Amino acid sequence: MTTLFDYFNITNRELPSIFVFPYGGKSISISKPANRSNDVVGMMTSEELVVHTAHVKLHESSHPLQLNSTYATKLTQSYAKRPKSVHTIFLQQLPNRVDILDGNNVTKWVSEVLPKRKDWSARAILASSQDMIPPLYTKLAINFCCSGRIRFGFIKAKDPNSKAALDQLKITKFPTLMIGKDHDLGTDKSDVYTGKLKLDALNEWALGYDASRSPDNIVKELTDESVMQRECHKQPGWCIIAVIPDDPDTMEENVETFRAVAGRRYPPTIPARFLWLHAGKQEKFLETWVGEVNFDEPAIIAIKTKGITPMYHVYQQATYNPKDIRKETFDVLFEQATFMHLEAKEKMPMLRRERPTDLSRVADEALEREEADIEREARETAADRDDV
Repeated sequence: MTTLFDYFNITNRELPSIFVFPYGGKSISISKPANRSNDVVGMMTSEELVVHTAHVKLHESSHPLQLNSTYATKLTQSYAKRPKSVHTIFLQQLPNRVDILDGNNVTKWVSEVLPKRKDWSARAILASSQDMIPPLYTKLAINFCCSGRIRFGFIKAKDPNSKAALDQLKITKFPTLMIGKDHDLGTDKSDVYTGKLKLDALNEWALGYDASRSPDNIVKELTDESVMQRECHKQPGWCIIAVIPDDPDTMEENVETFRAVAGRRYPPTIPARFLWLHAGKQEKFLETWVGEVNFDEPAIIAIKTKGITPMYHVYQQATYNPKDIRKETFDVLFEQATFMHLEAKEKMPMLRRERPTDLSRVADEALEREEADIEREARETAADRDDV
C-alpha cells in the first residue's frame, strides 16, 4: 500500500506530521516538469517560457511542505485544547485579496478602474470593530477577486481615519457587509448582507453579483460562428470544446460533468476557455472530425488557433469524468499531450446559427427540430417539382 510519505517521496516519517500545501491551483496527477538548464530556458520563446513556468509553479503548489517535527507536535497538542487558534494560524497564511480602506481612499476605491484590466462587476466592503481581516472574509475574497469579478475592501471601525468612510457608506453597526454592482456601493442600490456567517451562504450571496461564475458563462454553448470566432479564433490560448451527443436522457448530465471541470482552477497565464457544442445541431461542422471522434459518446476537442503552431488534441473518450478530463486538460495546457497540426482543419465548415439549448426541455427541442427538418424537406421537394 502506498502511503502519503511514499507518494510525495518524503523521507522524514516521524509522527505526528503536518503537511501544508501552498495556496493555489493543484493537481497531484500532473506530470513532473522537465528539469531545464538556464541556457535552455534562456532560448525558449516567450510562449514556451509561459507554459514551462506555469507547469513548474503548479507542480510545486501540488506538493506539500512538511513542518518541523517539534513544531508539529506542539501544534497537535494545542489543537486538542484550542482548535480555533490552530485553525487561525493556518488561515492567516492565505494570500490577501482585501484592500484596507479609510475616509481618504474609499471614494476613489469605489469609482476607479485600473488601467488595462476589466472593471469589477461589483464592490464589497466589510466594516468591523476588529482590527484583523476575518479569515472567512479573506477566503470569500479569494473565491471572487480576480478577472473583473468582485473587489473587496475592509474598514477598521475603531480607526479614527475611518469615520469619513463609515459616514459616507452610512454604516453604524458592526460588523456590516455591503455590496453594490459596478460603482453603486454606498448608494441606495447597495445591498447589506443579513444571512448566516458561513462560507457557503456568503458564496451563494456573492454569486448574485458575479455573472462570470454563472453556469452559462463558465461553459458557453457554441451556438453559431460568431461565438466560435470570438472565443476561439480571435483570442490566444486554448478552446476546450465538449461535443455532447443529441441524447435527451444524458445531455444535461454530460454538460454538468464538463462544467465541473471548467469550474476548477487552471494556470491564469495560459488562457483556456471551455465551451460545449450540441452534436444534433451542428452535424456539418462535426464532419471535419469523422474518423477521429465517435460522436455517439461525449467527446472533447482542444483547439489552439493562435501562436507559433496552430494545433488540436482529441481527448480520450473512454474517460469522460471530471478527474480524467481535468488531468488531460493539464496535459494540453502544458503541451504534454499528443497534438495534430490544425492546418488540415482550417477549412472547417462554419457553425450554423442555432438557438441556445434549454437543457430542461431537450427532448421537446429534438422533436421541434425533427418537425422543422420534415417541413423543410417538403418545401424543397415541392420546389423541385414546380421547377420540373
